[in-house]
Amino acid sequence: AALREPEQQHRSGRELLTAVITGYEVLGKLVMPEAQGITPRRPSMPFGPFAGATVAAKLLRLSPEQTANALGYAADSAMGLKEGNEQQPTHIYGLISRNAMTAALLAQAGGETASSILEGQYGFFTTILGQHPDIPAVMAKLGKDPEILRATQKRYPGTAMNIAPIQLVLELTRR
Repeated sequence: AALREPEQQHRSGRELLTAVITGYEVLGKLVMPEAQGITPRRPSMPFGPFAGATVAAKLLRLSPEQTANALGYAADSAMGLKEGNEQQPTHIYGLISRNAMTAALLAQAGGETASSILEGQYGFFTTILGQHPDIPAVMAKLGKDPEILRATQKRYPGTAMNIAPIQLVLELTRR
């Protein structure tokens, strides 16, 4: 979304940065401990479409109602399974991006989702997280302690927590 929409919509660098920062904020706050009881094995799968849909919604200049529907479609398209195929997981990220863009474009076209898609009995939180977060607590943290400041560069294949050990092994090997 951050690569496609600015060019197609003729958005400024400022709008692009605002959209990306907002996407990080929505993604990070949804993944916060207050927002979940358990951490999914691959958090990018169920939560990733929220970031992309947020970025696309900002760049498409969707109304608040359309943005809510984009996030509803993101919830509806969240993927929670990751069994097998451990050697080639990269295709998942393309699907996450596709789901995010589809969510925003459906909302832009007038599509509507259930207003309870996040917190309903069979909504995202119950289905993916197994419990409901304290929504007022999560909402109160939006815009505070920006999530983008915690973003890390993934220099090596593997999870972010492996970056330091990999770097140390490479340094020892170099010495």
